[in-house]
Amino acid sequence: MKKENKLIVLKSLIIAVFLILGNTALAQHPLLGPNELHVYAFPHQLQVTIGKQANDEGRTCYKWKGYFGENGIEERIGSKQVFDLPSYMSSAGSSYEFELTVIGEQYYQQTVELHIVEEITFQVQPKKGCFSGNEIPVKEDFEITTSPSGYENLVSIDYDRCHQYEDGMYLVFFKLVVSGVIMDSHTVFVRNTGIEMLHNSTTHSVEQAGDLIRGIVKVTNYVAKVFRSEIDPPTIYGGWTITEGYDCCDKTMRQKRLDVNELGGKAGFHVNLGNPIPVYGFYLGFRGWFEFELGLRNLHVNLYRTCSPFDEYLEGGFHGAVDLSIGVFIEDFTGGALLSATGSLGSKFSLDDLKTIVTGSNAYTDGKLRVEMYAQCEFVLLSWVKQKYRTPLIKPIDIPLRFDLPFYD
Repeated sequence: MKKENKLIVLKSLIIAVFLILGNTALAQHPLLGPNELHVYAFPHQLQVTIGKQANDEGRTCYKWKGYFGENGIEERIGSKQVFDLPSYMSSAGSSYEFELTVIGEQYYQQTVELHIVEEITFQVQPKKGCFSGNEIPVKEDFEITTSPSGYENLVSIDYDRCHQYEDGMYLVFFKLVVSGVIMDSHTVFVRNTGIEMLHNSTTHSVEQAGDLIRGIVKVTNYVAKVFRSEIDPPTIYGGWTITEGYDCCDKTMRQKRLDVNELGGKAGFHVNLGNPIPVYGFYLGFRGWFEFELGLRNLHVNLYRTCSPFDEYLEGGFHGAVDLSIGVFIEDFTGGALLSATGSLGSKFSLDDLKTIVTGSNAYTDGKLRVEMYAQCEFVLLSWVKQKYRTPLIKPIDIPLRFDLPFYD
């Protein structure tokens, strides 16, 4: 075969492949989508429209075959057909097929079915009766039945008429439309659990309890001074919030949640051990003090069973610190007004980042223990010049904690 002939054959093959691929690709995109293959009309309706206007009208031939007139089956040309409903299409429940043939750069056939309906009603029930605050109800969340049956595809949600209602309820508006006419409609209320949880919150504070405790400590200190000791005024801070609402899983479940941003207190006492010993006009003695702080931070607890796989869930930080020190002191005859010096050894520990999960059969807690130890010196001159020095003996170290506690019936 000559070289020129080989080139002609090769070009022909390439063109043929492209034509086949092009027709195959175009055939995957027919004119009418699934929702346009079924058309509904009332008996004695004046006009019916099937198909739609195509962009390539003129380059592609659209040919219909169906019941367009009083004479039965006819053929018509054009992608979109508007025709008078024949008189014999007056029986509700009957259906008629219209076959569309497309010939051009692509070739395919589609069938449109015209359904004659008279009255359709429907009922709708939510499957769960609730949804979370970050979602929007969709049709699949509801059980829909029509009378007569088989017209569920005509029911839709009108999101323009859906809105948040009072008490955490959300109104969903359903409609059944035939040829632009709403034949039946229903409103359904479902609970929006995300909104409901925002409405029913009660916050509690511990400030008044702190005032009462400080009053008791003030009285106690009068007695404590006899033993050369003193209780530091305690500080109580924070509060908690109880939120009641609902959780949405397979069904609506009541929920109560405890939230603590910060809640705790700190206090301590100081004591001079024994009677000071006079040494060259100064007094030498032993002194100790104990300070502690306990509290909760960023704590969240589900008090009722929820949709979580866990029966109870606690998340947050339990923080605590204990400072225990003991040392010697030197004071002048004024009781330290002119000169006082104290040396001591102290230690602290704290618990942080605790998280506890309790299930039906076991529980576990994660967190960390922080420990440190230090030496400290404090000097007081003329009651108002104060200097304090602290040297770490053991720098803060974190020890991971893990507790597992099985439960048995």
